This record gives sequence, structure tokens and C-alpha cells, in this order.
Amino acid sequence: FDDKARIIRNHNGQPLYLQGVMFEITDRKELEIASEEHLKFITTMIETIPIPVYYKDLEGKYLGCNKAFEDTLGSRRENVVGKLSRDILPLEIADKLEAKDNELLEKPHTQVFETPIPLKDGRIRKAILSKAPFYDHNGNVAGIIGALSDITELTLLMEKLEASVRELARSNAELDRFANVAAHDLRAPLGIVINSLSVLERTSSDKLDGETKIFFDHAVEGANRMNSFITDLLDYSRITNEKRPLTATKAEYVLKKALWNLSDIIESTNASIEFEALPEFKVDEMRVVQLFQNLVNNALKFRGAETPRVKISCARKGSEFIFFVKDNGIGIDPKNAEKIFHMFHRLHNYNQYPGNGIGLSVCKKIVENHGGKIWAESELGKGTTFYFTIPVVGE
Repeated sequence: FDDKARIIRNHNGQPLYLQGVMFEITDRKELEIASEEHLKFITTMIETIPIPVYYKDLEGKYLGCNKAFEDTLGSRRENVVGKLSRDILPLEIADKLEAKDNELLEKPHTQVFETPIPLKDGRIRKAILSKAPFYDHNGNVAGIIGALSDITELTLLMEKLEASVRELARSNAELDRFANVAAHDLRAPLGIVINSLSVLERTSSDKLDGETKIFFDHAVEGANRMNSFITDLLDYSRITNEKRPLTATKAEYVLKKALWNLSDIIESTNASIEFEALPEFKVDEMRVVQLFQNLVNNALKFRGAETPRVKISCARKGSEFIFFVKDNGIGIDPKNAEKIFHMFHRLHNYNQYPGNGIGLSVCKKIVENHGGKIWAESELGKGTTFYFTIPVVGE
């Protein structure tokens, strides 16, 4: 309890009795104790965190700081409290910080910006300074609290990373140019070889003995494989380097164009192709036709003993469409689920399953050019499901 009392006197000034009033202040005392404990907790937390923290009054004078701030600037807090920024920091840095303080006090908000900070050993580091106003019990701005985060090492790391990315991009561009030029340069002499072999086959095949005919057939097959390889390589190079516009179209229309291109193999394998209602999207139509074509052809190529069944469907998830192409083929060992998208990576002998190992690499590049991703889920003997995403554009 808190009490207030006074002495009541008569007209001669002699005391007659004591008058008093008692007030119960239990709740107030509990609130004061809780406030003190909360303030102690906040003070301890600020003091022990490894991030430099300081607070200033409305005139820009430091009211206090934590140990990390002392350690960083190499100045004891008694040499900081009551000082302005210009008293403890280089003038060019202090001017910027004081201008930011005035801006914050004129229009209270949270500030986050980059600034140099001098260390006690004289080095200058880069830091992110976060500042905000703090308020008194009446809700009025009473000062500014700030925290420093040293980003020097992060900045250096980012610069190295950016340099590595630029070097990688340059190296990839040179590799793409080399592949493109080499493929073009190889195509002309290879065409001469193929044409010459074709002429020889028409005019002299009946004159060849059995062993010579075998070698001749190997030469023709090798030349044709090389031609197919170069064609695929040029196509991959074009996909990598081209920048084509996106057009709004229906996925069902694009898929049907791909299936039309595969009509011969679909008919010869008696394959069943099913697809559900597909959305409208904004894509490079020619390349997405190629994407569907490669995935469906892959399903028919690596078919099992059963009649091939392929199902294509799509679901929207957030800001992207997720398509899948599911088959009942021979399947893939899960450990190879990522390797199959690597260029020239083959899981089977060429004589067993002909191909150059580029088709799925092309699919991956097409999907990535649209800002999506592609992956496969499979088990040996249980078919494969290819998934790919296409971002929703234009909403």
C-alpha cells in the first residue's frame, strides 16, 4: 500500500488528529517490476548479441551502445556517449549518416542502406546499417536505434562468384560457338562422303565381295550416324543461343502437332496416346512441339513387351503449369534419373536403342529457356514419368 497523511490542527495551531488515505498499489508495483525485468532483458540481449548496436537522441548524440559496437570501432562507450557521429567517425561518413538520421526523424520509418565503417585498426569495411526510430511512453519519437552488419567478406565472395559466372558464361559461349562452327565445317565434307558412298552403292554394290560389302555397309552406317549427330548438335546449339518470342497458344494444339510428326512410329508400335484437358500457355511454340515430340518419342523408343501406353496431363500449381508424360516402358534405374539429361549420356548400347544421347538434353534446354525445370521419376520395368514446368505468363 501507499499512504498519504496530514495533521489537522485547531485555530491555535495545536494538532487535533491525523488524517490519512491509503491506496492499493499492488498492480502498479507488479507492472513496474515487470517493466524493469523486461528492460533488463532487452538491455542484456542488446549487450550480448555479436552485432554492433547503438542508440541516439533526437539531437543525434549517442545515448549508448553495446560491446560489439565498442569492439568494432575500437572506442569505449564512455568516449561515445554524448558525442555526435562527426566526433567519432570520419567526416565524409558522418555527414552521410547524419543526413540519413534527419531524413528518418522527419519521416519516421525503417532505413536499410550500405555504408563504409572504419575499424579500430584503420581498415574500412562495408556494412549494412539498419535504423529505426524508438518511442517514449507517450508514443513520441525519442531517438534512433541502429545495427551494423559487416558484409565485406560477403561482398568479396559475391564479386568472386559474379566473376566466375561471367567466366563460365564466356566459356560456354565459346564452347557453343566452337560446336556450331565445327558442326557446320564438318557437315560439308561429310556430305561429300555420304554422296560418294551413295553413288558407289548404286553403281558398284553388285561388284563387291561379301567382306568388302560388310565394310562398305559399316562406312555408310557410320557416315549416316555422324550426319545425324551433327544435325542434333546444331539443333542443340541453336536452342542454346536463339532468342525467340513467346506466343499464346493451346497446349493441346502444340501436343497434337507433335503427335502428327510421330504418326508413323505411333502407328507402327500400335501405341495408345491419351491426354486430358490441357491449358493455354505462352511459349515458343516450335520448341515446345519439339519438347513434346522428344518425350513421347522417348516413351515409344524405350517401350517394353506390352503395347506402349503414354498419358499426358497437366496441373496448375501457383504460378506455373506442371506437365507430365507417363509411359509403361522399360523404366530407368533411379540412380540415373539425373544423368539421362546430360548431353551424350547413353544408358543403352546403340545397336539396341539407336540415338545420339541428345534428345533429353534438348528437352532440358527448351524447358530451362522457358524458366522451368524438368525431371524424371522411374523404376526399372515399371515405366517412366517425365515432369516439366512452364511458368504462367501474362496474368
